[in-house]
Amino acid sequence: MVHTSEKRLPCLSRMVELSVTTGMILRAEQRAEEMGALNNSITEGEANLEAFIAEQAVSEHLKQRIEDTYDYDLFWAPHGHVLTADIKTKRRTKLPSPYFDCHIADTSLHQECDTYIFASIVKTDKKFRVWALGWITKKDFLGKAKRVRKGDRDGAFVEHVDAYKCKVSELWRMP
Repeated sequence: MVHTSEKRLPCLSRMVELSVTTGMILRAEQRAEEMGALNNSITEGEANLEAFIAEQAVSEHLKQRIEDTYDYDLFWAPHGHVLTADIKTKRRTKLPSPYFDCHIADTSLHQECDTYIFASIVKTDKKFRVWALGWITKKDFLGKAKRVRKGDRDGAFVEHVDAYKCKVSELWRMP
């Protein structure tokens, strides 16, 4: 059972910029090459490198080993209870904002994980910057997320797939 009585902090204090090392990038490149394109991947494997770099950065920050299963990426204990977490990463061109959306595509809902950790990655030249935006239980996410359908418009953005989404500001602060 996850304890959800944590005080809400100002949105920006929930996001944590994470270190990215050359070793992380090399391990991520190897994993991306081995993985190829995932079934149901929106980017058809083009974002694997960035996703794996973010996973490496989050796992190092939490001091947890990447499990690399079909359902979750690592074990962690945000409130003293061991939970599984799937790390969801978005490539961005801008620094993260509490107003950004966190998506879970319908094609990922089958994953058996307890929590989602959302991350953003920005690449400039050969440098990567990663932020852990926050986390939420799968149950809480589905309870508060907005349902969107492929083709729906959110300003200039057109949804690529059927999904659920919430704002970064609705996530729990990263430890």
